[in-house]
Amino acid sequence: LAAVVELPDGWFLFLLVFLLAICGAVLVLRRNRRLNEFRLQLPDVVSLLARSSRAGLEFGEALELCAKMARGRLQGELHHCRNQLVLGRTISGTMESLARRAQLRELGLLAAVLSVHRQTGGALADALDRLSQLLRDRIQFRRQMLAASSGVHTHDDLLRALGRSELAP
Repeated sequence: LAAVVELPDGWFLFLLVFLLAICGAVLVLRRNRRLNEFRLQLPDVVSLLARSSRAGLEFGEALELCAKMARGRLQGELHHCRNQLVLGRTISGTMESLARRAQLRELGLLAAVLSVHRQTGGALADALDRLSQLLRDRIQFRRQMLAASSGVHTHDDLLRALGRSELAP
């Protein structure tokens, strides 16, 4: 193929590696966007689970309600969890499976809260409310850190640009 395109030696390999790097970057960006979409919807889902628990709904029904409210891939994942519960899988197993599939720590926290509640009992709605608030705080903290770090980068870039313009004859 390199002979057909008539590139100098080594350029074909360079182009191949370059294209693979671009494909890898696109896949990472898509994955990060999906995880961020999950992360942003999760506090509302957990809050709805808490309200459903207070209203006396069974956990499977509450998941179905959350699935109707959710958007994107989270909606499909919640439907999948509901189907697993209908087939007889435990709540803990279902949520741990979701956390592994989604590769999101916050879902692991939800699975842990549900697992601990199943083992020890207590007020599930209160625990879910606290988890929902924790997730909202984490999102807010992440946004503040991103804003602060982007401000530092912008400030550095501005100083470099000013420094170069002052040094120019």
